[in-house]
Amino acid sequence: MLFAGAGLARGDYPTYSQIEAELLNAESNYPQLCRRHYLGNTELGKQMWALCISDNVGVEEDEPEVKYISTMHGHITYFYDILNIMGT
Repeated sequence: MLFAGAGLARGDYPTYSQIEAELLNAESNYPQLCRRHYLGNTELGKQMWALCISDNVGVEEDEPEVKYISTMHGHITYFYDILNIMGT
């Protein structure tokens, strides 16, 4: 589970730095399964990242794909919790 070692309780929302670190940790610890994709910068200059999780992360396959988004509305933090639980 992402953020398992970050000391976050359910309902706590991680900081930008914690999110960035956890995405990098996932990619570093599981390079065969996870790859970060840079999406660009926000209007405030922060980098936006997506995490691709696949059994063949380096290969574009002709398979169905699913996209989960946890933070469509930044003030609704429980979506983040649900996505994090789904990733376990």
